[in-house]
Amino acid sequence: MSDFSNTTSQNNDFVIKQPINIQEVIRKYLFHWPVFILCIFLSVGIMFIYLRYTPEVYNVKATLLIKDANQNNSNQANNQLNTFVSKQEPQNEMEILGSKMVMKQVVSDLNLNITYKIKGWAYNTELYNNRPFSVVFADKSRITNANWEIKIIDPNTYQILIVNSNTTLRGRFGIKEITPFGDCYIKKNEGFPAYLGKTMYVSFIDQEDEANAILKRLILSLGTGASSTINLSLNDEIPQRGKDILNDLIAVYNEASITDKNQAIKNSIRFINERLALIGKDLDSVEKDEENYKTSHGIIEVSSKASQYEEGVKENDSKLNEVNLQLGSLEAITHFVSNNKGTDSIPSMIGINDPIILNLVNQLGSLQAQREQLLATTGPANPIVKSKDKELRKVNTALINSVNNLHSSLNRTKNMLAANSSKFSGLIRTIPQEERGLVSIQRDKTIKENLYILLLQKKEEAALSSAETISGSRIVEPPYSLKNPISPQKGTLYLFSIIIGVFVPILYVFSKDSLNNKVINRKDITDRTSVPIIGDIMYRDSLSPIVINNNSRSIIAEQFRSARTNLQAVFYNQKESKVTLFTSSMPGEGKSFVSSNIAVSLAITNRKTVIIELDLRRPKVSQYMKQNSKVGLSNYLIGEANKEDIIQPSEIDPNLFLIGAGMIPPNPAELLEQQRMDDLIDWLKQEFAEIIIDTPPVGLVTDALVLSRFVDVSIYVVRHGVSLKKQINAIEELRQNKKFPRLNIVLNGVETDGRFGYGYETAYGYGYGGKGYHGSYYAEETLGNKPFSISAVVRDFLKKF
Repeated sequence: MSDFSNTTSQNNDFVIKQPINIQEVIRKYLFHWPVFILCIFLSVGIMFIYLRYTPEVYNVKATLLIKDANQNNSNQANNQLNTFVSKQEPQNEMEILGSKMVMKQVVSDLNLNITYKIKGWAYNTELYNNRPFSVVFADKSRITNANWEIKIIDPNTYQILIVNSNTTLRGRFGIKEITPFGDCYIKKNEGFPAYLGKTMYVSFIDQEDEANAILKRLILSLGTGASSTINLSLNDEIPQRGKDILNDLIAVYNEASITDKNQAIKNSIRFINERLALIGKDLDSVEKDEENYKTSHGIIEVSSKASQYEEGVKENDSKLNEVNLQLGSLEAITHFVSNNKGTDSIPSMIGINDPIILNLVNQLGSLQAQREQLLATTGPANPIVKSKDKELRKVNTALINSVNNLHSSLNRTKNMLAANSSKFSGLIRTIPQEERGLVSIQRDKTIKENLYILLLQKKEEAALSSAETISGSRIVEPPYSLKNPISPQKGTLYLFSIIIGVFVPILYVFSKDSLNNKVINRKDITDRTSVPIIGDIMYRDSLSPIVINNNSRSIIAEQFRSARTNLQAVFYNQKESKVTLFTSSMPGEGKSFVSSNIAVSLAITNRKTVIIELDLRRPKVSQYMKQNSKVGLSNYLIGEANKEDIIQPSEIDPNLFLIGAGMIPPNPAELLEQQRMDDLIDWLKQEFAEIIIDTPPVGLVTDALVLSRFVDVSIYVVRHGVSLKKQINAIEELRQNKKFPRLNIVLNGVETDGRFGYGYETAYGYGYGGKGYHGSYYAEETLGNKPFSISAVVRDFLKKF
């Protein structure tokens, strides 16, 4: 015989591949719609609660312009006196703005290390502008981490519970009290009466810890392009507090900048005052000597020649004084560079006009200030500090070289002026002795006067520079906050929660499907065996196990007719009686249900059919066909009945007969191997066109294998959602080992409610049931009117989970 079953079964490597059915996948997920709704509802609900009790964070911004110092200090005197007048680098100023020392001052100014909260339903709400009172300490530096509960007892009295030590204090508003942090008093603020009887939660934080916390939220960045602007950005839960922090940060920065600049000018003025005091004494002494000499020698004026010599000497000595003043400043610079430990003040630049040296000294002062700022927050081993040290060494080297060059040049000038002085001294000797003595005294006086006047001029210039010193920055954009909070972003988070609410059910269904070890679709069969599937029988609740008759036009009846047609195709043109065996892997897969209805479907086509109930351990066919005869196959096999006695006509159709199991024997397998069984099958082949054998599950007992010697076609029943996938592998082994002839599969109990992805047309296999076909091919289901059951409705609903 040649049929499609044989052809397929002979190819051990052939496995049918089916494309992914998108509709089936979508239907499977839509079946679990309550899971999607529940997860979306829970996800959005949880997100709502999270957003409800998550503080909103606002972004506060400001822009600061770093001005060119040369624009603020245009005269040369300032460049000589102020060591911080060079162009300020925005990168360096960012280091200062972001330093812990500056931020600690901001924390101290605004008392940011003391927070006030009032108890709320879910969390405590912080009060900033509308706090009912303020705790004021005499020494803020003593504040450490602690928590107080302050209860306002009456308008004049309060009670403090120090949580950390469980200590209770009682005091009066406005009156100093002794606390673990030193003396303090609590002053009332506007709105105080509204909080009478309430408890405030006051938290104290160490200034350094609070400064570090704020610095973590502070972002500094340079402006775009070649601009020298710095952008300040701070995230804070209270917008006004963020504005106050940035305003005070800029104010502290400007104040520190001005203080640093004025310190250098003060050093110069102190140096000038010391020199003026010394030179003033010398000048007084010289003037007295001149007066005494004129009196003792009776000289009123010198000759014109002496006056001419004296003017030349004055001019030469004035230049020599300036050179000596510059040499003194250079010696101070050399001493500073050689012995600088990073904490000394930059020396005065009185008399120095060299722009290279002035610029290098300015760089040195700026780098030293930055290094001190960094050391306030880090140690000397920090890579940034080491980088500053490297820059300082480079500037020191360049400065020493420039100082040495200028020193050599000034020494040459000094030697030239000294030679001129010696020349004038020789000329003065030609003057009469009395006049020569007076000229010498007047020369010394002139030198002292010129130096004194020069120092007075430098002092005035220094005072003018101090008066003109202004901030090196300007606020371009004052602190402002965005109207909407930057965190949490409600729209994004709600969208994310919806995505999670959809993704979790998809993951749940996918995982449930992936971890499922049971057969849920044709692909689970075709991927594991090449045994053909000749029919799909959908699952339907019914009051009767026999679902097919002459007038039945239900879907399930048509599916049995389709399976019957495919079964006949397997037999091809076989004329003699046909023996068909039905088995399965385990009980509950519907083997007896399928074999009984296939037998009925054959009988209603005028084929004389007999179904043999060979599942002698758990017979069900007699129950399905409502046959109650106690004489059956087992009685025949043990010799207690004849062949004719065990055949019973069926009330379902005149062409359908049944051989019941009879009594349950202790040794079914041995009975089936007797010759009487062979004789029975041979006799039935002469009497019937179709012989249906209902056998026990092959996965449990060997009865089916014993009976395979009588069989033309074998039908293996697989139950949708019940049969295990590994049992399909066992079917393939049976095919390859040829233990059953012409092995085929019927997929039984296909659930089309969408739980496994099956739809109406998918389950049937032909595609009928679509729009326009239902009324033409199928009648309404008439499987019995089952009473309404709430438990059944609940059970069906729970299946969707």
